[in-house]
Order: sequence, then C-alpha cells, then structure tokens
Amino acid sequence: PFSFSALLVAAVIVFLFLFIKSQSFVPFAERVLTKNIGKEVRIGSIALNGNVVTITKISIKEGNSPLVTVARADVGFSLFGLMGRRVDRVSIKRPEIFLRPGKSGGAKVRSRPRRMPVFFKQITIEDGTVVISPGRKKPLTIGPVNISIDASSKKKAALRGDIFLPLLD
Repeated sequence: PFSFSALLVAAVIVFLFLFIKSQSFVPFAERVLTKNIGKEVRIGSIALNGNVVTITKISIKEGNSPLVTVARADVGFSLFGLMGRRVDRVSIKRPEIFLRPGKSGGAKVRSRPRRMPVFFKQITIEDGTVVISPGRKKPLTIGPVNISIDASSKKKAALRGDIFLPLLD
C-alpha cells in the first residue's frame, strides 16, 4: 500500500533525474542564471547522482572579463529540504575570484545582492584563489583559500578556514 505522497515524491525524483540528464538542461540553467545574476554564466556540465547535483566548469563573466570561475561544485540536498528552500551542503572546489579595483581603490560592486532564496546548512570552499588586478600592474594572487561555514545550528554559524597571503614587495 503506497501513499499518494510517496508516489508524488518518486515522480518528482524521476522527473528531476530525466530533466537534468537531458541535453537541454545546461542551456536552460545558463539562461536562468544569466538573467538572475545579470552577468554571463556558462556551465560545462550538470549531473545528478542520488541526492547530489554536480556542476563543472562554471564561469561568470562581465563582457570579456572573468569575474568567477569554479572547477566543480557539489550541491547536496534532500527533497523535503528543497521544499522548505534548504540545501544541506555546497562544496565548491578550486574557485577563482577576479577583482579589479575601481578609481577609489575599492573593488567594483555594481549591485547589492538580494536576499538569498535558499538557506544553506554547510558551505565549503576548497583551494580557492582571489586575483586582484590593479590595472596594468602585476596581479596580486591570494590563496589557497579554504573556508568552511556550518550554519546547521539555528542560533549561530561557525566559520573556519585558512587563507595564504603572499608577502608584498
């Protein structure tokens, strides 16, 4: 005796699996992200393996200038968590963030981020790099950056990490 909710959950899982496996999903995801972020987003591949979505070769650009590249991101979820707009964990591997200082010396930020539509329990950044390009001077590379944020507690989030800062001339 199966319940209707179990059948519905199974149907959603099968739909997600088939939709993400289809060739049309990557261009669809790129269009949605580009529209919402306001920057060009490109994705190499997306795969669903159980309750983990793996996204590879992510790049976000403004014109010809890269803003962010990510070698791989794994997003772990539960179906019931997604219904409540919660993601169990996000693991980001080898991200590169490119900053170009503005005239005042600070990095250019054109828009304020909106409120996050999803709550993340854990975020891990592994082997990241921040590249600061001050015009024609030699870029400053900061990294590796390894950060772990655990927000599974409703009262407070824990932040752990290490960042390698190069010696400046």
